[in-house]
Amino acid sequence: MAIADAVDLPIVLYNIPGRCGVGMSPQTWRACLSIRTSSAIKEPAAASIKAAEIRSLCEIPILSGDDSLTLSLMSIGARGVISVASNLVPAQIKQLVQLAAEAISPVPRRFIIDFSL
Repeated sequence: MAIADAVDLPIVLYNIPGRCGVGMSPQTWRACLSIRTSSAIKEPAAASIKAAEIRSLCEIPILSGDDSLTLSLMSIGARGVISVASNLVPAQIKQLVQLAAEAISPVPRRFIIDFSL
């Protein structure tokens, strides 16, 4: 929190349990949102149900943390991806995210989120 308080830059909160040995619960995410510069959450795409729970608790943007499952997270409200593949094919990843954002309507998204919880 001291670093977040010392800067005025947007902060993306990362959840990387495979590298850190522990994952963050949706309740921990919610507590982290008290950081005034929190701008997004990077969540591993394999955790779609947890992402749906995060969406039900708060409105902060969620970003996929896995290229291969970006579309599934976007179907429940993720806004995009922090992408490895975009280093190789940036135009294609940008197009994929833009097309997904245009194609996925809020009605099925709300149903998926409600059904997941």
